[in-house]
Amino acid sequence: MPAPKPSIEQIVALYRERQAFYRAWHEQQREDQRFYDLEFQIATSETPEAFDQIRPPSATTIVDLSAAHAAGNVPRLHVPRRKETAQAEAQTTLMEKAGSGAWYRWGQGTPRNIMRAMAQSGALRGAIGARLLYDPDAWPDLPQPSKYGGTQSEEYQQALEEAEADRRSAWPFRLDPVDPIDLYPDPATEGHTDIIHAYVAEAYAIKRDWPSWDMRLPGRDEPLKDTDKVEFIAYHDKTWRAYIVAGEGALAVTGKGLLPGGGVVKHGYGFLPYFFCSGGFGSPFGRPEHRYRGILTNSRDLLKLEARRMTHLDAIIAQQAFPWVIVKQGIEPNMSLMGVTRVPFDMDPEKAVAMMRPVVPVQELILELRTVRDAIQRATIPDALGSEPNKSEESGYLRSLKIGTGRAYIRALSGALEQAVQWATSGWFRLVENKIAAPVSVWGRGMGDEREFVTLRPKDINGHYEVYASVVPSLPNDESVDIANGMKLLSVGAIPVRDLLETYAGRENADELLRERLGEDVLKSPQMMQQLIAQAIAQPTTGVTGGPLGIPGFTSGVLGLGQPQQPVGATATANPQSNAGVGAPRSIPTPPPAPGSLAEANNIIGRSGNGGSPQGISGPLQGIQRG
Repeated sequence: MPAPKPSIEQIVALYRERQAFYRAWHEQQREDQRFYDLEFQIATSETPEAFDQIRPPSATTIVDLSAAHAAGNVPRLHVPRRKETAQAEAQTTLMEKAGSGAWYRWGQGTPRNIMRAMAQSGALRGAIGARLLYDPDAWPDLPQPSKYGGTQSEEYQQALEEAEADRRSAWPFRLDPVDPIDLYPDPATEGHTDIIHAYVAEAYAIKRDWPSWDMRLPGRDEPLKDTDKVEFIAYHDKTWRAYIVAGEGALAVTGKGLLPGGGVVKHGYGFLPYFFCSGGFGSPFGRPEHRYRGILTNSRDLLKLEARRMTHLDAIIAQQAFPWVIVKQGIEPNMSLMGVTRVPFDMDPEKAVAMMRPVVPVQELILELRTVRDAIQRATIPDALGSEPNKSEESGYLRSLKIGTGRAYIRALSGALEQAVQWATSGWFRLVENKIAAPVSVWGRGMGDEREFVTLRPKDINGHYEVYASVVPSLPNDESVDIANGMKLLSVGAIPVRDLLETYAGRENADELLRERLGEDVLKSPQMMQQLIAQAIAQPTTGVTGGPLGIPGFTSGVLGLGQPQQPVGATATANPQSNAGVGAPRSIPTPPPAPGSLAEANNIIGRSGNGGSPQGISGPLQGIQRG
C-alpha cells in the first residue's frame, strides 16, 4: 500500500523535528571532521616562541586506510536464479554483466571514486548515504514518425538508427554519495521509510539548479538576493518526492515547492531512491550519536594527547639540543668547528667558560608517545595496514595477526558497503524497467569482454531485482593468493571449475566461460580438425585442388590431395615423377601419422596388446617420439 501524499507544510514540520533529534549526532560529525582536516585544538602550556603546535595526520591516515581496505576494487555481483533452467541461467548471467557495467559507467561519470567516497563516509561520519536518480534530459528521445513521413520512410529509419545509437552511449542514471551530515532518515526504520536531504545554500546556487524558481519564499514580498541563505529540502519515500526551498531557521514553518503539481509528485521509481546505513563502528542501541559513531569518535582524546606530546618533544629537543654556554665578561667564545676561545693568562679556562646541559626527559616523552600510539591502534586500526616497517622484535606471524585483526575490525564497514552496492544495483534494475522501459546498453570492465556492449531489456529483468554483492577488501597479492588456493582445491577434486572461477577468480560469467572453453576443446579435437580440413578442401575459395602428391611415398587421404585411401603404389603410378631416383615401390616407407591424430590413435590401438603395450614388434612405434 503506497504511503499517503504529504503536504509541503508537513514535510517542513517533519524536517524541523528531525533537526532537533539529530543535532547532537551532526555536531559530533563536525568535531570528527576537524580531526580529519587537522584543524582541532590541543591544550598545551605556553608554546615557546617560533614553535607551532604539531598535529600529526593520524586521524586522516586512519580514515583513508580504513576506506582503502574496506572498499576493495570492483564490486562482485551475483543474481540468484529463479529456476534451474538454461533460460534462468542466461538471465542471471546477463543481469550480472550488465550490473558490473553499470558500476563501471557510474565510476566514469563522476570526478571521485564512488566506492571510496562511501567508505570514507562510513569511517568518518559513522554512516553511509547515497542517492540514485533518473535524469530524463540525458536519455535521447526516439523520433516521431509523423515528422519523417511515417515509419516506412527512409528518413525515419535513418533517424531511428541514430537515436538508438545515441541511446547505446547515453547514461541517464546518477549515483551520488551524499554526506550523512545532511541526511535526516526516519528514526523508526533508520531510513527505510523516508529520508530528508537538507542543507543551507545561497539562493543563486538553488536558482542555478532550478531556473524556474522566482527567487521568492512564502511570507516574503520581496524576492531574495543572490547571496541570501536558504534551506533546500529534498524529501523522498517509496512513492512521493518533493524539492522545497524554505527560509533559514526554525521559524520558517513552510516553504515553496519547486516541482509542478503542488510540489509533491510521484517519482515512479518503484523504490526509495535514497540510501542510509550505519558504518558499523557504533553501538547497536541508543541515540543516533551512539549508533552512528565514526572510527575517530572514541579516540579523539588520544589523538589530542599524541599531538600535545609531539609538540612538547619538538620544542624541548630544539631548545636543549645545544648546551648553554656561560662565560665571564670580556670573553668572546668561538663555537665554530675547531674554533679557539682565548682567555687571560691569569684566569682558569674552566672558570672562564662553563657549559651546562640540563637533564631533559626525552626518553620519557618517547615512551609515552609509543604508549599513546599503541592505544590509538587498539582503538582504530593497526599501523601494519599502512605498510609500516616491521619491528625487530616482531615475528612474521604476529605481524600477519595484526593485519588480519585490523581488517576484521573494518569488516563491518565492508558489510555496509555491500548493502549500498546491492541497493544501487537493484535500484538500477528497477529504473530500467519502470522509468526507461526500453533497452539500455552498458559497457566497461567486469563483463567478460570489455569491448562489447551488453544490452539489458525490461523483459530481461521481468521483476527480478534480487542481487547479492561482495566487496572484498584486497591487498595487491590477495587475488593471486585466492586463485592459487582455488587451484589447489581444484587439483585435489574438492571444487569444480565453476566454483574456482566464481569464488576465487571473481568472474560473474563462469558458466559462459566454461561453455566457451568446451567449444575451444571441441574445435581442437582431432575429429573436428579432420572435418574442418575436409570442408576447407571442398571449398573452391581455399585454392586447394585434387590430384596426387608430389612427395614420394605419401598416400592420398583426408590430409593429402587425390583420391582418399589410395595405396602407395597407385599414387606412384599416377605420378611417376614422384619416384624418380627411388627404388622399387615396396622400399618406399609409409610415414607415421601426425601426432595426436585419429590415425595415430587407431594405429596404436591396432598394434597394442595387453595394457596398450605393443606386442611382437621391434623398434619404436611409428608416431611416438622417444626422448
